Amino acid sequence: MATYNWGVDRSFQAACDISALQYRPVTLDLNGRVCGVSALSASALGILQNDPSLLGQEAVVRVLGFSKVWACGAASVLEIGGYVKTGGGQVGGVSGFKNVNAASTWALGISMESQTSGCGFVEIFFNPNRMGT
Repeated sequence: MATYNWGVDRSFQAACDISALQYRPVTLDLNGRVCGVSALSASALGILQNDPSLLGQEAVVRVLGFSKVWACGAASVLEIGGYVKTGGGQVGGVSGFKNVNAASTWALGISMESQTSGCGFVEIFFNPNRMGT
């Protein structure tokens, strides 16, 4: 996968062992520490770039820019140029802007590659914003 490595990263503390969440969307807990995104279509702070394994370890989070992400299975179909959203710890594709419930869905960015079956890494441009007006 080619990447331009352009991105804005910020360091946070890990809420627990989140090493299995590398390249997956993360959010903040009530103490301001990084933890995994657990709900479908939930907002995300960014994409975890490293693999902290202990409470309080540094968690490097891509908050803007290009990042690889983990996508897996038919529930996480990504289309080149399509909007992406969270999908229960991975990134899942949104088939079209008009098909998204604008009142409750966050777009995480745009997919730079397609992933239609199986599991693998794909590149997205992470630029979180609320869909709709």
